[in-house]
Amino acid sequence: MLKRRFLDIIKMAVTFKTFKIVNEMLNRWKESAEFAVNYPEISDISVSVIVPTKNEAKNIKRLLTILRTLNNRNLEVIVADYMSCDNTTTIARSLGAHVIELDKPGVGYASFIAANEEEET
Repeated sequence: MLKRRFLDIIKMAVTFKTFKIVNEMLNRWKESAEFAVNYPEISDISVSVIVPTKNEAKNIKRLLTILRTLNNRNLEVIVADYMSCDNTTTIARSLGAHVIELDKPGVGYASFIAANEEEET
């Protein structure tokens, strides 16, 4: 019981750290977007956010909702899900994310596949 509780606390800490990193990334992106307004030749830059997931149904809605508030037409969200057993992919699709479902585990693998996927036409 104590071991399970400890593991739950570790999972929460990792999740909060991930959101802190994502928040920092979004702040930098906002600064870049504000800079780009003054330079029309670079204002059409597209940004892709890759979110590797596994069983993140409890957290994915909050993250994707934050990303949607940016209201940038050049923002693409790719959820690279590796073997989730919950509704992560269903939630991500319902919030407009492009979802890639993978059959091998690993954050690195999921990120690599998502970064190298050809753009859909």
